[in-house]
Amino acid sequence: MTNIRIYNVENVTTSHKNVMFNIYQDFFNKSQVNYAFESEPVDFYKFFECIESRLLKSIVLLESGQPIAFLIYTMMANYCVEINLIHMFNFDNYQNKVELLINKLLKNLKEDRIKKTISYPLIGVQEKYFDVLTKLNFENVENSIYIYPFNEENEDKIYKASHFEPQLKDGMRIDVWNNNYFSQVAKLLNVCFSVEKDALYDSRYKTEIGTRDILNKIIDSEYGIFLPNQCSILLDNEKVVGICLANLTTYEIANIPQVAILPQYRGNKYGNLLVKNTLSKIAKAYIYRVLNLKELNVTSIANHHCALNMYIENGFELAYNYKQLYYNFNYYK
Repeated sequence: MTNIRIYNVENVTTSHKNVMFNIYQDFFNKSQVNYAFESEPVDFYKFFECIESRLLKSIVLLESGQPIAFLIYTMMANYCVEINLIHMFNFDNYQNKVELLINKLLKNLKEDRIKKTISYPLIGVQEKYFDVLTKLNFENVENSIYIYPFNEENEDKIYKASHFEPQLKDGMRIDVWNNNYFSQVAKLLNVCFSVEKDALYDSRYKTEIGTRDILNKIIDSEYGIFLPNQCSILLDNEKVVGICLANLTTYEIANIPQVAILPQYRGNKYGNLLVKNTLSKIAKAYIYRVLNLKELNVTSIANHHCALNMYIENGFELAYNYKQLYYNFNYYK
C-alpha cells in the first residue's frame, strides 16, 4: 500500500517553537557550507525572538505534523519582500515543497493586499530551485561576486594599493562619510539605480523614499558594520557627484555595498578612482591592524562590463555568480 503524504503549510507562530528546533538546527549547522553564509546565523532562540517581534517572518511545511521544510522572509519597508532562504531536511520531492512554500507566501501577501516585489538570491544549494521558481513567474538577474584577497600572497598589491593618492581637477575633492551628505547621496543613488537592473529585484531604488531606506540601513549598520572613514564621497564644488561606501559583513570580511557616479560625470573614470581610494583606506587599516581582514568583496550585475572591468583592474577576482530572482506583483496578479 502506497504511503500517502499529508502536507500542511502554515505561518510560523510561537506555537511552532516546540517542533521547529531540529529543522532550524539542521539549517544552522549547514549555513556556511551549504548556503555560503559569511558568518553563523542567529541561534534558534534568537530566531524565534525575531519571529515574535516580526523582524522576520517564516512559513513552515509539515508532514504528518512534523516540519520538513521552512522559508524565512523579511518585509523591507513598504517596497519589497526578501526571501532569506528555503531550507529542507532533504531534497526528496523538493519541487513540490518549494511550490507549496512560495504559494503560501504569495497568498499571505495577496490577503494582506500587499503588492511588493519579491526578491530571492539563490545562494548555495538553493540554486536547484531555479526551474520551479521560474515556472511560478519569478524572473532572473545574474549577479557576480568579486573579492580582493587580504593574505600573504597579496601583500605587495595591498601595500601598493595603500599608497594611492587621487589626482583631481580644481574644485573637486574626496571626503569620508559625513551625515550632512545623506540627502544628496540618497538622491544620487535614486538617480543612478532607478534605471538599473537592481531596481527589478529591489524596488526601493525606484523612489527616493525607498532609496533613503536602503541608505539608512547601510549607515545604521543593519547591513553590516558601517565604515564611515573608509567611504569615499566625491565632491565637485561641495556637491556630491559620486560615492563608494564601505562596511564589514563580518569582522574579517569588508564589503563595498554601493558605487555610483552621477550620469553627467561618467566617462572620466571617477568610479575607478573612488574604488581605488576606498581600497587604499581599507588596505591602510589592514596594514596598521585596525582591520583584521581576509577579503574585501563587491557584488555587481554579471554582464555590467564597465563595473566588472573596473574591479578586475583594481585587483579583484571573480569568486562566483549567483541568480537573483524577483517576482513583480505589477505583472502577476
